[in-house]
Amino acid sequence: MASSGSLFDDVGAQVAALDPDGGWRGNAAQAYWVQNLAQSRHATLMADLDRLTAGLVSAQADAVKQARERLSVLIAVVLGVLVVCARLELGGPRASSRPSTLRSPHAVLCRLPPPPP
Repeated sequence: MASSGSLFDDVGAQVAALDPDGGWRGNAAQAYWVQNLAQSRHATLMADLDRLTAGLVSAQADAVKQARERLSVLIAVVLGVLVVCARLELGGPRASSRPSTLRSPHAVLCRLPPPPP
């Protein structure tokens, strides 16, 4: 993407080089020169815009990459918590030695009576 800006620079330089070279005189030569200058400036503007766009896209790609890395870490943490919770839910290695109501903390909470109205 960075090379497309230089392509516009090349076009701008080529267009700027297309001048009447003194072989023309009068209003037609002047009008040609004015249009030629406008086209050259337009190509330069396109090169600048292309570079700015490339910078923006690159910055956004970096932001997406960082967000993806953070999300991957969060997914790993959640999976780790899931494994720990599953082991606690299933009771772990000492599950058979405890009463079933005390196998997990939420099992105790689920068996509490409802609050009075």
